[in-house]
Amino acid sequence: MTEVRYLKVKKGEGRRFAISDIHGCHRTFKLLLKQIRLQKKDQLFILGDLINRGKQSAKVLDFVQELINYGFQLYLLRGNHEQRILNVAHKTEEEILKMLKKNNSSDLKKAGEEKWKLYLQLMQSTYHYFELEDYLLVHAGFDFSLEFPFRSIHPMLYKRSFKIDKEKLGNKRLIHGHTPQKISNIIRRIKSGKRKICIDNGCVNSKTNEEGNLVCLNLDSMSLIVQPNAEK
Repeated sequence: MTEVRYLKVKKGEGRRFAISDIHGCHRTFKLLLKQIRLQKKDQLFILGDLINRGKQSAKVLDFVQELINYGFQLYLLRGNHEQRILNVAHKTEEEILKMLKKNNSSDLKKAGEEKWKLYLQLMQSTYHYFELEDYLLVHAGFDFSLEFPFRSIHPMLYKRSFKIDKEKLGNKRLIHGHTPQKISNIIRRIKSGKRKICIDNGCVNSKTNEEGNLVCLNLDSMSLIVQPNAEK
């Protein structure tokens, strides 16, 4: 059984931001970071699903690795789409290519075997959840009906709906992605001080009403930065 990979992260000198479900939207991601003017002293938490669906999965991973190499503090969670790639990584070339094509991410293989191995290493290095002093960050959610919800990986990657257990959550807020929410709903939950907030606005769903944005939550001010889908 795979062990849960989690990390406790202390607040640094800079700001703290959370982004989720980039889904291969490279240009939109870069424009969002330009909006927030990310600095090396800031902490950027990416809550999984960097890849698939959008057309530029390889460029997203290249950009993330570039930021890490330049000394930016990026913390990466694993989403179900990273897990989907890792699940087939040991299979035949034909099976891998079929899965990538199905998920619109064939570009992950086109850069060659060395790049492919680096992408797999980056995805393998991801965590299942982060614990901050005042937040829990996860891709999908936790199953709080379990006695030990922080030991079960499947809900962290796939859970679609869940209620928090305030006693198990403690004095923290829970921020997650995975299930696209209308932008008005995200804003409403932030303004009303809800303890569970989903920050997936379905960036790839640019033709869906109230979706199609990549959003960034400032974890210190609880302000939301919105970048409309800018993919061509």
